[in-house]
Amino acid sequence: MIICPKCKKELFKVDNTYKCIDHHSYDIAKSGYLNLLLSRFNAGDNKEMLIARDNFLKQDFYLPIAKNILTKIPHDTPLIVDCGCGTGYYTNYLAQNISSIFIGIDISKAAIDFAAKKNKKVLYIVASNSNIPLADLSVDVLLNIFAPYSDSEFTRIISSTGKLITISANAHHLHELKELVYHVPHTNIDKVYFLPSFKMMSEEVLEYTMVLTQNDLLNLFKMTPYYFKTKISDFEKLFTIDKLEVTASFLIREYQKQN
Repeated sequence: MIICPKCKKELFKVDNTYKCIDHHSYDIAKSGYLNLLLSRFNAGDNKEMLIARDNFLKQDFYLPIAKNILTKIPHDTPLIVDCGCGTGYYTNYLAQNISSIFIGIDISKAAIDFAAKKNKKVLYIVASNSNIPLADLSVDVLLNIFAPYSDSEFTRIISSTGKLITISANAHHLHELKELVYHVPHTNIDKVYFLPSFKMMSEEVLEYTMVLTQNDLLNLFKMTPYYFKTKISDFEKLFTIDKLEVTASFLIREYQKQN
């Protein structure tokens, strides 16, 4: 199931280490995750973003996403993989409700460490979605939630009867927050996934409103790319209000591999 990122041969767990027959070895971290990212450079979200994300998500503002995904996964699914799992919010929710094998993958070592400390039932792996350390045709359900994707890698690892579920922001997602911060708020451009090896089987919009406190708004803003692209004077507008009703709007799509 899990393969060596160097030689692509199967990895076997031996005590606190994963090894392949070519003698490549990868130790399991104290918190329980496995690092199979060959690059030594830190990548992905930084600690400030991860803390903000965890503080926001644990309020369950995005719980409707997890509940929606749960309805789309048969409870006898053997292997479910979350590619771009971040701090593991969605992975952990599903793992509490489905008795499947779960693997969470993210390029951020800090995010994976965060996730692994919360749930020992999920195997969390540091890896890139462009070089996924899983065997060919081994995945039954693949989740891609606000994360980078790879048509070639997703096609390789998903079984012939498996499926891919993607979540992306819809046009008016967080529009009220943008109106508060920016002079000219822009509308989200629909993220059209380039997945020529897949056929879209369904598409739906999940939309609802959230009443967010100032602290919630700060956490939400810090966990998005907007935080690093916004002038300080604009960001400080968040300190001028106590509460704000904000639209949450998502596109949920299901795909199967083309024959």
